[in-house]
Amino acid sequence: MTPVKSRRHAIDILFILALFCVLAASSLFVVMIGVNVYEDIVVRMNDNYDARTTLTYLSEKVRQHDSQGAVYLDSFGDSNALVLEQETAGDTYQTLIYLSKGELKELFVSKDYTPSPEDGETIMSHCEMSIEQTEDGLLFLSIKDSKEQEVSLILSPRCAV
Repeated sequence: MTPVKSRRHAIDILFILALFCVLAASSLFVVMIGVNVYEDIVVRMNDNYDARTTLTYLSEKVRQHDSQGAVYLDSFGDSNALVLEQETAGDTYQTLIYLSKGELKELFVSKDYTPSPEDGETIMSHCEMSIEQTEDGLLFLSIKDSKEQEVSLILSPRCAV
């Protein structure tokens, strides 16, 4: 082989290697971008799922207890509580749904018992909730998750609240 042919052959190999390295680096870059986008989507979906599932749970609880005088708001701890009453075997029980120390909690107790806000089971952590009742009986539920994303629901109980 002459020196010119071997130099040309070496340049061809170097060009192919450089092209392969650029292709590999750009492929790796695209995969890294895709991983970041996927992670962001998963985090948003989980946050959205938590807030919407909690609102769906609350609306179903209200619908289960939807009878005259069984659904109302009352103060409990530092905030309002959604009180759902039911009568079983002659005794009246209450389900209290309230916010305590940044956690949405639920507590099932006898109406005669005086509970503490710490007694409840956590439904959702790191959230803010507001419960309001309009003059015409509508319940306005709003939940903010840890990312400050707000999801709201307006419920119209079939009974007079």
